[in-house]
Parts: sequence; C-alpha cells; structure tokens
Amino acid sequence: MNLYPIILTLGGILLISCDSSPQEVEKTQARPPTAAVEPKVLPPATSATAAPAAKVLRSETDTLRLRNGSIAQLSPAREAEFARLSGIDTDTTEQKYIQLAGGRAQRRADQLLLTLKNGRTLTLTNNITDPDEEKHVIYRFRGPLDKSDFWVLDVTRWESGFVLLINQHTGRRTRLWGRPVLAPDGTHLVAFNSDMEAGYSPNGLEVWSLESGIPMLRWNRVVNTWGPEEVRWLNDKTLIIRQYYPDSTPQIKYARLLLPQ
Repeated sequence: MNLYPIILTLGGILLISCDSSPQEVEKTQARPPTAAVEPKVLPPATSATAAPAAKVLRSETDTLRLRNGSIAQLSPAREAEFARLSGIDTDTTEQKYIQLAGGRAQRRADQLLLTLKNGRTLTLTNNITDPDEEKHVIYRFRGPLDKSDFWVLDVTRWESGFVLLINQHTGRRTRLWGRPVLAPDGTHLVAFNSDMEAGYSPNGLEVWSLESGIPMLRWNRVVNTWGPEEVRWLNDKTLIIRQYYPDSTPQIKYARLLLPQ
C-alpha cells in the first residue's frame, strides 16, 4: 500500500489548522501624559519674615570700645603734627640714665640698686640662667618719668617683657604693658606697647591716673589690627599715635585718639 499520498494529505491538514488558529497579540496600554511640575514660587518677604539687617561694626581704625562700655574715638592725623610733639627718649643705654640719677641708682653686676627717698634701698636682681618664663628676668634702668616721682624700668622675660613703674618714695611697683608717657597736667599717663609680630606681650594701650602718687588703671585695650609704635600727648585729653599696620600700605599711619570722659 502506497502511504505517501496519505502522509501528504495529513501534513496539509495540520498546516491548515495551525494557520487558522487565532493569534494573541499582547497589547500595551499607553500611559497618560505627565503634567509639567511648576516651580514653587515663594511670596516676597514681608516685614515680619524678612531677615534682620546685618549689624554694622566700627573697625579699630576709628573706634576703640572699652570694657566699661565707653568709646575712644580715632581720627586720622598727620605725621607733621606728630613730629611737633615731644616724645620719649628712645636711647636704651642704661649707664646714661644711671649717671643722671644723682647717685640713687647703681649697677653692681646682676643687681640694680635704687635708693628711695625714705632712705631704703630697693634691690632688683637679674636671673639670666633660668629659661623659665616667670623666673628668667633682666631689669634695665630707664631713669625717671618726666615731671613725676616715678622711676621707669624695662623688664625682659625669656620671651615677653613689660615695664615697671616704681614710686621713688615708697618703692611701690606697678606693672605696665609698655613705656609710659605723662599727660601735660601730670594727673594721668598712657602706656603703650606694639607687638604685632611675635605676640608675646599685650599689643595696645593703657591709661592710668596718678592720684595721691598711686597709679590706678582707668582702662586698657588690646588692639588686633595695628600696633601703637609711639604715643604723644596733644593735650590732656588727646593722643597722637604712630600706628604700625603690618598688612597695609603704607604700614605707618598716624591717628588722633580722644580719651573718653
């Protein structure tokens, strides 16, 4: 029996049945369009929501605010104005001042002997071998404070330094930041020190009253932006200051300082 026609017939039937079956097509549903996001706009600040205005601070070039709340005003001055005023003696030769002391100051090796007006002798001894900041000390006699009953001594520590004001009658010692300059009326003095580079000593100004021969600190002020290289009195209430500004051009400026009442 010839099976070939039968096989062909069955194959054709199978092909017809495959082609005629319904095809399932996966349909993807389209996503609805996304609405655009509008940027959030904040309402303008009102007086209730606005940030407070920045506080304007005066600089140390025109104002020195003191601890007691008072203000010392600064204004520009001229070099010629400063040069006309008398200043301190900048000679640091101790022997010169000892010779001018009329025998009341003597140097004996590491000892400085001062004869007080009450007859007592005040002895100050150098210690140059100890590197400890508080023990290492060198005293240098700088003579009397003009028109006063005080002696002035420079004191050097291992790294820092200060000035001693010594009452010639009692030997009472007062520690100052720097060299003192007596006001024209003799009732108060200013002490100044410039130490902008090393920073081992206070950089600033002190004002002392001299009531009854006892120095009383009225105020002091550390300055951060300039150093007082020298201070001279214009009158009993006004100073002319030679200022050193390390980060400015020019580095040397002059200012008039009106003492607070």
